[in-house]
Amino acid sequence: MDSMDAHVSELTEKILYLRNNMGTIVDLGYMPEFKEIKQEAQMFGLSVCSCLVCTDPVKDARLFSTAGSRGLETRCNVCLKQENRLAQKKAKERRKEEARKTVNERQVQSSTSETETEVMQNYLVPVLKKEYEIEVSPEFRVSDLSARSRGMINYIQIQLKTDGAFHEDGRPKLDNRSHKEGDVGRAFFHHALGYLLMLMVFIKTRLVDGELKRYIWVAKGSDIKHDTLTENADGTLGPSKIPPSNEQGMIDAIRSMLQNEMYHVSLHDIWMNVPAIKQFKEVANIQALKTVRNVTVPQQNQQAFDCFFDERRIQVKTHNVKSGQAHIRHKKNGIDGQPYSSTDPIDAFVIMSIIKCEIEDEIAFFMLYCEIGMDVMIQNKMVVHEDEDSAKNSSGKKALHLHPGIYEEMLVGCTKERTKETAWLDDYPFEHVRLYEHTDQNPQVHRLTKENLEKVAQEVADSKAMPACMNVNSSS
Repeated sequence: MDSMDAHVSELTEKILYLRNNMGTIVDLGYMPEFKEIKQEAQMFGLSVCSCLVCTDPVKDARLFSTAGSRGLETRCNVCLKQENRLAQKKAKERRKEEARKTVNERQVQSSTSETETEVMQNYLVPVLKKEYEIEVSPEFRVSDLSARSRGMINYIQIQLKTDGAFHEDGRPKLDNRSHKEGDVGRAFFHHALGYLLMLMVFIKTRLVDGELKRYIWVAKGSDIKHDTLTENADGTLGPSKIPPSNEQGMIDAIRSMLQNEMYHVSLHDIWMNVPAIKQFKEVANIQALKTVRNVTVPQQNQQAFDCFFDERRIQVKTHNVKSGQAHIRHKKNGIDGQPYSSTDPIDAFVIMSIIKCEIEDEIAFFMLYCEIGMDVMIQNKMVVHEDEDSAKNSSGKKALHLHPGIYEEMLVGCTKERTKETAWLDDYPFEHVRLYEHTDQNPQVHRLTKENLEKVAQEVADSKAMPACMNVNSSS
């Protein structure tokens, strides 16, 4: 075997190994390891094919087409031929199925005793409810919960930081304050800065004789000067030596802050205090839906669904009006970008957008929305569906190409061609409702101010192409 044959053989072995160890990756060409192998091959005038069924994946680089500024195609000329596309498609479907099984079987260590949810639900909220009215914040909000005395209008905000009872591998943490390597029982609290006008509650949980034991520290957010706080050997917390507290200490600290109006915040302001723009858009979308539905939001951490319409569980997805798509993917078992499943607790998907248009030189805001039941999504193979008849199984989709109907020319400036694959969407047309800004003089059920609406509204391509049904004078 000459040196070139040896290089080809070695690189081929690497590619075949990679094919068999793709984990949750569907496309071989996206793997960093594939790109490294490709770079190595180029040193010898070779390239590698990302096609999962290519029988000769390592070959002369001249057998690959040039893909513009991106360099060589990741698939060789043989695999790019039309007659080989069907085998590739089937191989990719098999890979999607394997990736989905990997995600479903993935075990994520998340002991109930190490999560903020466990401390919140099983300890903190029951303790504080004996004395105060408590509101647990939905996901994405800056504060974890809020408290007020009975009869008060506004609340103070509380940020909870926890150190759980178990290590990531499931072993119980030691019940001590030791700093020694291998015998560490002291608590660590991270990301403690940025809560200036809130009460900070730090709770360490340890499993002692089969019972959960809690250690508590309490401080004003303005007194916290370090992002990571460590329990000291004397039982205090952090460089500023925050003293240990107890349940009564928490109750007294809340009472003290409630006596100072500087800390008072309305529940709506707490609700809308979402720093990340992506999450703020999700919150605003759900608020806007209150214009047309009876909406409630679960007070808990991330769920497969976003809110309830009465008792129906709804997942809300944003329609990107420029691309015409809505992403229908989520995090599952710690893996991002996974398609939804028929087993997810969702009754329907609502696809929506908030847009702004010009009407007689005035900016007007609208919500466009449509609702598609989970059964319809299953029927049209948009979500993963397992059936006893494996031939009916679907690996799901990660994006939905929408049919805006009469709104399309306004949104994108033209009317796009329909495909047979998405023709079923014509049975689920968009509807619209005008969103007026919320003010004290003109209150709106969605409670979105003009600043809120400006922050999340998408621009349309051509306001003049607005359907006549939108350009109807209506009172707020």
